[in-house]
Amino acid sequence: MKTLKPYFLIIVMMSGSLSCQLDKLHENVTVSIPTLPVASFQVSPTNCEAPCEVTITNTTQGEVESYSWDFGDGKTGTQSAGTFIHTYNEPGSYAINLTATNAAGSDDAIPKTVTITRKIDLPTASFSVSPNSCFAPCEVTFTNTSIGEIDSYSWDFGDGNRGSQSDVSFEHTYENPGNYNVQLIVSNEAGSDTSSFQQIVVQEKTYSLIALDWTQGLELNRDQKSVEVQVRLVDQDNNFIPGVVIDFDVIKAGGGIGNATTASNGIASTTWILEGVGGTEEIHVEVEESENISANPLQLNVIKKFGEFTDPKEEQSYNTVFLNNMIWMAENLNLTVFRSSCCDNSDANCDIYGRLYSFTGANNACSELGEEWRLPTDQEWWDMTLEFGGAQDLPGTEGRDAYNALLKGGSSGFEALLGGSRFASWSCGPPDGYYWTSTTDGSNTAWAYNFWLNFDFGFLIRRSEDTGADFSVRCVKDDN
Repeated sequence: MKTLKPYFLIIVMMSGSLSCQLDKLHENVTVSIPTLPVASFQVSPTNCEAPCEVTITNTTQGEVESYSWDFGDGKTGTQSAGTFIHTYNEPGSYAINLTATNAAGSDDAIPKTVTITRKIDLPTASFSVSPNSCFAPCEVTFTNTSIGEIDSYSWDFGDGNRGSQSDVSFEHTYENPGNYNVQLIVSNEAGSDTSSFQQIVVQEKTYSLIALDWTQGLELNRDQKSVEVQVRLVDQDNNFIPGVVIDFDVIKAGGGIGNATTASNGIASTTWILEGVGGTEEIHVEVEESENISANPLQLNVIKKFGEFTDPKEEQSYNTVFLNNMIWMAENLNLTVFRSSCCDNSDANCDIYGRLYSFTGANNACSELGEEWRLPTDQEWWDMTLEFGGAQDLPGTEGRDAYNALLKGGSSGFEALLGGSRFASWSCGPPDGYYWTSTTDGSNTAWAYNFWLNFDFGFLIRRSEDTGADFSVRCVKDDN
């Protein structure tokens, strides 16, 4: 609004000659009348979040003696600067007014409105579930851990159901098995945030077989003639399941060792009579196919360190030992083949030490045993002795620890004998025992391992010997 001040021209007649005075009335008189200012201003920004600094630019035109500002928030001012800042600390809509004044009057600028909003942060969607794996039907507890001011919730439970629950904690039931991906979206004036998926796995009711009093890799000694195997059948809540037939099978032995029905305590048991040459074995335990329930089968691992077998030609029985993942004879071979003999041609020596074989006879003798028996290689002998300190060829090793461990009565169960040899003549019994390998070291030599007793000390020595010599033999087979 414009407000004008009135102006008047007053002529005062002074005493004196009237004509003179009238003449003066014809003179020009210049009167300066001030013009009204035009008040205006600009503001930036017109919409912002509290606290907000608003820049006010005064664009008033004309001569101005004073400014009167009303910022709409209860504060006023007289700022005359071209640009200044006014801060709004609270949300609201504020009308800014300006009045510019000079000698001619005042002018009101067109008001400007500034909208100040409350600062709202984007919320963060998050939640936890318990349990995240269960059996149908399953009631899952959801705990809302979202952060910030939230106006609405949108739940997707992954099973076709949705919800808008705002409770800190609530339950949702999954009726059927499946994998369900759950997601939450939270929203407010600032926008929305989507949580990451959490998967809930709902399973069918399941059953498990549990081995009782069993250590995987159980190592059986030579005196054990049987092993009792016990398992328990339970459901997912660990309840005992009676009246179910359980089958027990030995995998490598290639046959069943019986079946048993679970008792009221869910336990089924059977006895495995130990037979065969030894080595690693697996006992396979499972629910019989005819039953209406299923459970993952059990694999029970056993190490039969000691065993026995009977040669198919002369039906002599031999002990075996499992060393370095292979099955070794734990007695000297006493099978009659070409190029073999008893030391000094004495049957009594054969009864004690087994037969002595030339290199060719040794290879042929092991192959006569069938079932993949063979004369061990130099490398197989070498690797086996390393378990007990190694033979004397190993740098810095005397072979004494291996001698003591592998000799009869030693810790290994190998039961080597000082059974003598024949080079140019017989040498029966201590202080020597030689064993052939299948590895040649030339056209007429092959590697052998010599157990040698030197007074009170024994040594295991790797030697290259003439293939025409006669030595003891231990055959070997793979653990398969």
